Amino acid sequence: MIHSRTVYLLLVLGLVFGAGQIGLNESFVPEVSNRDSVSFGLTEEGFIPAWLVAGPFEQPLVGFGQAVDADVIGEAAISPTMGKIERTALVEDGGVAWKPLYSSPDGFVDFNTSMGWVHPGSEPEKIWKAKTGYAFTYIDSPDEQEVILKIGSNSSLKVLLNGETVHASTHDRNAEPDTDTIPLRLHSGRNALLIKVGQTHRNEAPDFFGALRFEWGFYARLLNPDLVPVQDIRVVVQTGAEKNSAELVSTFFFKESPDGLQQRFDLVVTSLSAEQQAGTLHIKTASAEHTTELERIPFGESRHIVNLPAVTAETEAHVNLALEADSLSWDTVLRPQPHYEIHLAMMSHTDIGYTNTQPVVKERHLRTLDDVLVRLEQDSSFAWTVETVWQLEQYRQARSPEQFDRLMTFVKTGRVAVSPIYTNPFTGWISEEEMIRSFDIGNAYASKYDLEFSAAIYNDVPGLSWFIPQALENEGISFLTTGINEVYNDYRMQRNLPKVFYWKGAGGGRVLTYRTEAYNEGQTLGLEKGVDAVPLRLWERLHRLQAQGYPYHLILAVHTFGDNGGIPLNAPATAKAWNAEYAYPRIQISNLDAFARAFQARYDSLPTLTGDWTSTWDVLYQGEPARMVRQRWVQHHLPTAEKMSTLSWLLDQNHDPLSDIVDSAYENLLHFSGQGSGLEYGYGSPKDNLTTMAYREQYVQDALLATTEVLERATYRLSAREESFEGEGLYVFNALNWSRDAPVEVEFPRENTHQYRVIDLDSKMEIPSHYGGYTLRFVARDLPPMGYKKVRLERRTHPQSDPGEALQTHDCTIANTYYRIGGDCQAGRITHIVDIESGETLIDNDEQSTFGRPLRADSLFSLSFETMDVDEVKLYVRDERPARLVLVAEREDHLFARSEYVLWENLDRVDVQHTVNLELLVSPSQVEDYSVAFPFAISNQEAAVEVLGGFLEAETDRFPGIEHDAFAPRRSVAIHNSTQTISWAAVDSRVARLRKEASGDMITIYANLVNNFPENWNRWEPNEGSLDFRFSFTSNDISFQPAATSRFGWEINAPPVTRYTWLRSLPEQESFMTVDGHQVVLLSLKPTSDRKGVVLRLMNMDPETSAEAQIFSSLFDIQSGTTLPILEENSISYDVGENIVRVTLAPGMIQTLGFKVPPR
Repeated sequence: MIHSRTVYLLLVLGLVFGAGQIGLNESFVPEVSNRDSVSFGLTEEGFIPAWLVAGPFEQPLVGFGQAVDADVIGEAAISPTMGKIERTALVEDGGVAWKPLYSSPDGFVDFNTSMGWVHPGSEPEKIWKAKTGYAFTYIDSPDEQEVILKIGSNSSLKVLLNGETVHASTHDRNAEPDTDTIPLRLHSGRNALLIKVGQTHRNEAPDFFGALRFEWGFYARLLNPDLVPVQDIRVVVQTGAEKNSAELVSTFFFKESPDGLQQRFDLVVTSLSAEQQAGTLHIKTASAEHTTELERIPFGESRHIVNLPAVTAETEAHVNLALEADSLSWDTVLRPQPHYEIHLAMMSHTDIGYTNTQPVVKERHLRTLDDVLVRLEQDSSFAWTVETVWQLEQYRQARSPEQFDRLMTFVKTGRVAVSPIYTNPFTGWISEEEMIRSFDIGNAYASKYDLEFSAAIYNDVPGLSWFIPQALENEGISFLTTGINEVYNDYRMQRNLPKVFYWKGAGGGRVLTYRTEAYNEGQTLGLEKGVDAVPLRLWERLHRLQAQGYPYHLILAVHTFGDNGGIPLNAPATAKAWNAEYAYPRIQISNLDAFARAFQARYDSLPTLTGDWTSTWDVLYQGEPARMVRQRWVQHHLPTAEKMSTLSWLLDQNHDPLSDIVDSAYENLLHFSGQGSGLEYGYGSPKDNLTTMAYREQYVQDALLATTEVLERATYRLSAREESFEGEGLYVFNALNWSRDAPVEVEFPRENTHQYRVIDLDSKMEIPSHYGGYTLRFVARDLPPMGYKKVRLERRTHPQSDPGEALQTHDCTIANTYYRIGGDCQAGRITHIVDIESGETLIDNDEQSTFGRPLRADSLFSLSFETMDVDEVKLYVRDERPARLVLVAEREDHLFARSEYVLWENLDRVDVQHTVNLELLVSPSQVEDYSVAFPFAISNQEAAVEVLGGFLEAETDRFPGIEHDAFAPRRSVAIHNSTQTISWAAVDSRVARLRKEASGDMITIYANLVNNFPENWNRWEPNEGSLDFRFSFTSNDISFQPAATSRFGWEINAPPVTRYTWLRSLPEQESFMTVDGHQVVLLSLKPTSDRKGVVLRLMNMDPETSAEAQIFSSLFDIQSGTTLPILEENSISYDVGENIVRVTLAPGMIQTLGFKVPPR
């Protein structure tokens, strides 16, 4: 800023200060030197013409983005002078100065003209935001008098006179003169008047329920009680020792002209003359001169546009501004600016069941695509992005084939981009197979319409699992846009992540990731408010990007009318009007694919970040415990069901492989986990919310029934091949690709009174078993991989009385070959669990949260749990030898009704089950977290969590900015050091916290069982019945082996499938296929869509080392294998002599293989 070389004499009217009262409070107005102030009369209409203004300042939000008034400057005692600095987080250097401002000719005090042109800092643009600005002036009154303040503001308003609040309004409204009438009593002498006006995100948003203008400011005039302007008062602005000043600002606004590209420079003048004046601006460089006449330079700060030939390098210039009573001269530099190109990608955001019930959401998207099709056919410049394949699939199902093909024509020509993911599911909820299959419908469209998907968008979640890069890369997708929503995450990820980077995830997958600040970021460009709003919004938005270090000139602006909304019609019209006037920044009506192509063609040197950033919404902000338990059951059993149904089809191709039913189960899982999980509070009635949740119940129930149907039909088909009246038996099927020992529990009809000897038909040995409560229990040994074993049931007249020697019990202690669990019968708690071979204690009850005790926290982000009170715990042993022993803790009339600790005969694991009585949950005022602790006694602990995509190290493999300690384990967690590993697996619980305790080197697993939400929460469900939550763990004296822990998790979560029937003795067992490789798991086995082949999906469970798998089966052509999608180089090798396929998988890699199936 250059100050005047001359002193401008300020003449002010000297007034005598007086004292008075406002209400009952004594007020104080500081003295103001008349030599350092400028005095004005009111305008003819009574408007207050001159002010000191300061802003913007951030205001807090509550609830659904509602602004709350907060005093950020000491409002009651403020007495500003021009140049005084106030602290604010909304500008680049953290401070704003009070500066003079004169109202417009119609009396409007426009905050945008002064506060709108500040340089923002690097803080992210928030989805919901509120800011405020202040205007201050002194009112000099010759006498104490009653006056009327007529005022109108956009939007919120607060008025303080002499330090006391006399009026406030929190309503969204446009500024009109005389909206509010406020009686004031002026003191005799000087009175301090402070006006505070706030604005929110709604001033930029589409006009949902009324046209809220972009403007920011107010009208204020003073009238006598008879409503005529006051004549005898003066307005005084305290300027201090400041002088006239000016600066020439280089901007990034460009226009085309006959003489070439013109760059806009803004002359910012601060005049301290009470009278409006004219001026002459002269700019001289080494090669040119320019003169501009300025007709109106008012008091205070004013901005004047000067268009000059665009500079391509920094250019020195001398500037002279000749005013009527002063002259300012200074040297400056004209700076070249980027030629920004903004790709406006319009879309409708999929949020199923959020704004309306699911059927209405579906209809809203259908109507939107109808309107899109009309616009495409009428306007050749219009472009659109279909955010999810779900939208497209609903349209196909609901519209005629002809109309759908019309839309797909525009997809083929590139005017409509389609993101190929089905519903954008919460990645902390889903399995690898669900994520992979979320591309299936999109791939079907690609095949039918000859499309290639190269870009995807994932909107409205605060983060994603690090499996996403691999999943996208496997589908040939190289570009990802994430419209993350961090309303409840304090924008931590946006503060810590670059806007554009290569994201490297599990399995080495990599995808160029473009982070937008929200799925409606385009709204912040002012496009919904007309072309006059665009310069201010671009100034703020593009300078914010510069402050964040964004070096690129291509920018993506994703724009939605709202959740499940229609076309944002104002935006394309405004963009066209803008482009007609400006060359740059150019706003191109575009779509996701077009931007991805343009950006990747221009930029490649990007930073690479490796890690996971699973959303906090996935792991913390979810309720529906009963549905989540059933969802987990489907996720664990659906792969088994599909493997078995596919085997039954391979054995007899006359059978339907039941693929349609399997696909429907996966589709329902994706509906359940898709973005949007209940009506937002305030969007619907209680009845609407019940309807929404009923649909969510149906998603889970339909998936569960479909899985059950496939499982039972496939089990019958496979076992029926072995049926014979030779004898009763059990057909036990193992769907994992390695041999294992596993518990078997078979329920019989209630009327069954028989007792059985269980005979292993392979070894001919009796298996220790227990029959009680209509359930037969035993451990099946050496189950063949991807095959079955038969056991014979021989009836006997008396129950087995020999408990055997493998299981021992005394008082409240139980033991098997591997572990001893001790309990205190009187205290009703577990005291120790010992590894018998090593003699080491496995649990640490010295930590804050003892093993197995019920815990409660009042907040999902709570740093501490409290132990729940229990009046009485009954601890006893349930003897089910020789199969198992169960140590039971019963709590009468308690939320945690029962806990069971199980040791099986000669099985190296401890099973734990906690039963929660949901009937005892009372709707709280805030969310409650109910968990149980697993404090394991290992020194120098480290933790690894098996999330979607494989293991990550809890402390090192997550993106910066993640401050919580919650994870979403798919199956298992390892607590380990260099010599010992405890592998822990959860069956029903979806969330675990890994928390370092006060000791510093101890990590406790807090397994979340239930989040209890207030009844008005949009993810609430009635608390009925009880839920069982099952866990298992095992200890090994080895360093952490990811594949071993992962195998343990698979074994716990994929139990063998058993059917009682009459069976022949031979063959005793059979393996239908082998996938050898201790690091490799067969994720899925399914037919190809044309039923001419079979698909195998393999995963290397080790994130650090490569793995080789050897595949053999007589059911398909082993020599016909290929990788899918078909790559240029096939990674499969063959051993022809042994008829074995060998495939090498990179660390953490998922590989899909295809084989032809010969006709049978």
